[in-house]
Amino acid sequence: MKNFTVVERLDQALSMLKKNGYSMNIDTLTEAFKGQSKDIQADEANRILLKLEKDGYVTKTHHGGNNFWFSINFDGFVFEEEGGYTAVILKTQAELALIQQEKDLLAADRFHNLAVADNMEKNAKRLNYLTFWLSIGSGILALIELIKFLVWIISPLTKS
Repeated sequence: MKNFTVVERLDQALSMLKKNGYSMNIDTLTEAFKGQSKDIQADEANRILLKLEKDGYVTKTHHGGNNFWFSINFDGFVFEEEGGYTAVILKTQAELALIQQEKDLLAADRFHNLAVADNMEKNAKRLNYLTFWLSIGSGILALIELIKFLVWIISPLTKS
């Protein structure tokens, strides 16, 4: 026999409540679990039913003494139809996977931004270096042109 997880047992209990006329007590739930999975004891059946009641999927009614019956309510019926606790866990796992995917994309984007910033810094240094040499070259050319201009002005004066 398969050992079911707590979540699977909660889902099984909801299904059993739905199939067995919508209400059970601890003894009938314990009996219903026999043959389907590892037998459960009355205290575990009680914990399962109390968890379902706490979550709002079953209603507990008192039938005298220590006899309580648990009935599936409409919320429990809808919850069981939507897949129960297993669906909630799968949805949560899918959401966590999506969050992790987004984190990975953000990390990759951050790495890309760092690489771009590093390239921008290198390019800025290269541009500053180029600007420096262009200004030196322009200064030299301006000096050459000034010398040419002075030679041009002085040369007619020396010929006369």
